[in-house]
Amino acid sequence: MMPTVRNGSGVPRFSITTEHGYNEQVIDGSAAMPTGRWVHVAVTVSDTLGTLYVDGVEAGSNAQMSLALADLGATTQNWLGRSQYSSDAFLKGRIDDFRIYGGALGSAEVAALAP
Repeated sequence: MMPTVRNGSGVPRFSITTEHGYNEQVIDGSAAMPTGRWVHVAVTVSDTLGTLYVDGVEAGSNAQMSLALADLGATTQNWLGRSQYSSDAFLKGRIDDFRIYGGALGSAEVAALAP
């Protein structure tokens, strides 16, 4: 699982796969992430619908998500703000209040969490 603030096209991305580089499922945002201020980012996956939110507003979705966090099994390389690949840059920012829920929040619940 990898949330990133900027993919190769300059927009936020969430991706998940159980095998490196194979069968990756992706949600790309529609606009560049705001800079110079706090930004609330959330991802929900309910049934097969994955949604990426920025500041409580839907920024992208994928209706063909079949993987969930539980599908990852036991993991050993878990970081916030850095990649598993040494050539990738570290996050130039701060993370506050990271959460993983046992079920998908609705859009109104995500909006209520955003500042």
